[in-house]
Amino acid sequence: MSAPARPPEGGANPSPERAEPANRTHPLPLERGRGEGSSTPARPPEGGASPSPERAEPANRAHPLPLEGGRGEGSSTPARPPEGGANPSPERAEPANRTHPLPLEGGRGEGPSPDLAAFERAARAGLEQRPPDPERLLALAHAALRSTHPWASRLARAALAAGAAPAPAHYLLGLALRQIGDLAGAEPAFKLALTQGGESLPAPARAELQEQLAQLAQQRGEFEAAIAAWRAVLALCPERTRSWNNLAMALRAQGANEAAEDALREALRRDPAYALAWVNLGELLGARFELGAAIDAYARAASLDARDFAARYQLGRCLVRLNRYTEAEQPLREALALAPEHAEAEALLAGVLGQVGAVEEARTLHRAMALRQPSNWHAQAAFRLALPDLYASAAHLREARAAYSAGLADLEGLVDAHQTRQGERFELHYANFALAYQGMDDLALQKRWAGLVETLARKTAAQLCAPLARRARPPGGRLRVGFVSSMLRAHTVGHYFGAWIKDLDAARFEVHYYNLFRGNDAVVEALSAAAARSQRLPSAVQAAAELLRAAELDVLVFPDVGMDYIASVLPAFRLAPLQIAAWGHPVTTGFANIDAYLSCQDMEPAAGAAHYREPLVLLPGIGTRYALPFIPEAAVRADFGLPEGRRLYLNPQSLFKIHPDNDAVLCDLMIEDPEGVFLFFRDFSPTKTQAFADRLARAMRERGLDPRGQIKFLPRSDAVGFRAMLQMADVVLDTMHWSGGNTSLDALAAGVPLVTLPGEFMRGRQSAAMLRAMGIHELIARNGEEYRRLALSVAGDAGYRAVLRRRILAARGAVFDRSEAIEALARFLEERGSA
Repeated sequence: MSAPARPPEGGANPSPERAEPANRTHPLPLERGRGEGSSTPARPPEGGASPSPERAEPANRAHPLPLEGGRGEGSSTPARPPEGGANPSPERAEPANRTHPLPLEGGRGEGPSPDLAAFERAARAGLEQRPPDPERLLALAHAALRSTHPWASRLARAALAAGAAPAPAHYLLGLALRQIGDLAGAEPAFKLALTQGGESLPAPARAELQEQLAQLAQQRGEFEAAIAAWRAVLALCPERTRSWNNLAMALRAQGANEAAEDALREALRRDPAYALAWVNLGELLGARFELGAAIDAYARAASLDARDFAARYQLGRCLVRLNRYTEAEQPLREALALAPEHAEAEALLAGVLGQVGAVEEARTLHRAMALRQPSNWHAQAAFRLALPDLYASAAHLREARAAYSAGLADLEGLVDAHQTRQGERFELHYANFALAYQGMDDLALQKRWAGLVETLARKTAAQLCAPLARRARPPGGRLRVGFVSSMLRAHTVGHYFGAWIKDLDAARFEVHYYNLFRGNDAVVEALSAAAARSQRLPSAVQAAAELLRAAELDVLVFPDVGMDYIASVLPAFRLAPLQIAAWGHPVTTGFANIDAYLSCQDMEPAAGAAHYREPLVLLPGIGTRYALPFIPEAAVRADFGLPEGRRLYLNPQSLFKIHPDNDAVLCDLMIEDPEGVFLFFRDFSPTKTQAFADRLARAMRERGLDPRGQIKFLPRSDAVGFRAMLQMADVVLDTMHWSGGNTSLDALAAGVPLVTLPGEFMRGRQSAAMLRAMGIHELIARNGEEYRRLALSVAGDAGYRAVLRRRILAARGAVFDRSEAIEALARFLEERGSA
């Protein structure tokens, strides 16, 4: 339903520039991961002596295995249903053919569970028999364990008293005590079995007992003891792959992630079909943002175990984090089929469906979630404020805008009537990203949106909304400036605003970089190194807000409010005495707590201040120091099936940026140049690409145009490949209402002429500002007719294109690597941050 959040400024630097979902129209709660509210259960350690098939551990047990520690297997704890609702990851049973190393009659799990009445008669008879038969009592104790009968420990004690072999009897007693939750009593029973059996016990039997001790220690959170016990198990029986897995979980709980990975890889070396170890390896890799490798691990686990919820859910989450929404859909559907009540899987799938164009199905899921949980603001906003990515027509756009306004009214009523619950925290995860692409004045709607977020913030976290006094700075002390975003990475926002972090004078500014991105790349590493402090914020909004407020910043900068769900709602709080927004998403935020909006002097219209709730502050030039990008050799037309000798008109923007108002101009150009070929970049979603193609086809039919092979879609590519493809074009067609930013800079860096028609708002005037700065005024149209004429003139005259190319390349220095905006930013921060 909504385009990928924070798409490239200019939209078509299609791979590296794509942001992870903004949780905008269809919020994607992917970042509530392990340790942050994930419902994927931590499993008990795997072992061999559970007397009944595995079940989930209760969610509130006294010593739960940490969520960050992945999943173990095979706890011998009592078989109890989970207390926190349905276990979303169906538990595996122990392998039925596993043999007991201790001489227990019948082995573990062999034979049917006894009839209860018959069993109790036999048990009473065994207890009353004189003299007692220790072997019979042992067999009865084992039968009681297998059926989770409460007499198991009584029978085991009676067997011991009757003189049964101490090792198996204490072992059975330990299992029985574990089954009823008496962990303190179980441990000495296992230790007695181990010491009394001594060296006479075979290695597998001693390993079994060490495993029980390891499991108990791990359940109590005594991970050093657990690690020692798991190592003892493996010293005796290194072939026990599940013990390698459980050792890895204990090591991870202690923060020894490298050793944990080694243990998991040893388990997988011994058993490549061990699905659970692949899942836990995926979690380790994902935690250090090696998402590609994590995806491979989860996919392997999913292929091995058709019932593994976690493998599919986590696979979907990782794919979403890399914007691979089309690939994420199937594993998330499978995960939700395995656990239909798993709220996070449902929300994530709903977001993905919106991203891939399954609009109504996404809306249906969000509506169902909102009906079940009226205070689920994430679902309420996603259901009521859903906007299409691609509009079928201008009329469709107007209808969607009216529905959005009505949805706001519904939400305003819900929020006003909301009664705060005990312990409630701010939970709205939503960004209204798509609204700004309608090409209209959004001030009134943005203020309404911000107002309802502010109301909810005051009701749930009033302490974070209170005014903040300026901190006392020592004479000559540096101004503490924080930047918070998930887009300050290899993305348009990172390319634009990374210089603000790197170039501010460290002698004057203590720069803090607060990263909301869950991945890693070269830009993240460079900005982390440049900042005085770098911190990855939690994905829970209120927790992030609390950390920011506690940092005692003088200034907090939001480069791109509207691009992602956390940064879109954080301005509802007062987190620094001075809070500033910038044009990473160039539309007013609407928030009362934003004290200034930084924009570009050359990009704003004369009446630009009227478009913002915030006081407008203008920086010179394009507002930043933008480095000249690497320009590769031009791509070859034949490689893309493009004809030689025909004029190529390239619109490089994301398809959702191409407003229906562009269609008429495109059709006029097709009529004027019937041999022209019009190029667009595919959306990541084939559904959306087809929807855009259908819209253009309708517009062509309305103009009496027959399909003549004039429309081609180029494949998505990385940044270098994108710049190579740009150079195939005879002319780049800028989009109306929302012009290129990063894409226009890429075109100009390569010397490719682009034609633009400035819009009413800053977001439609960026390319024009670049051309004016370079003195290439003749490519800036004043109306649609002049736009059409300029495009035809540039595309049809090779000599003119060559002249333009030389002029653009000669004038690049007017746009790239300019320092004036950074100097102006520094002066503004010092003046306002110290006032």
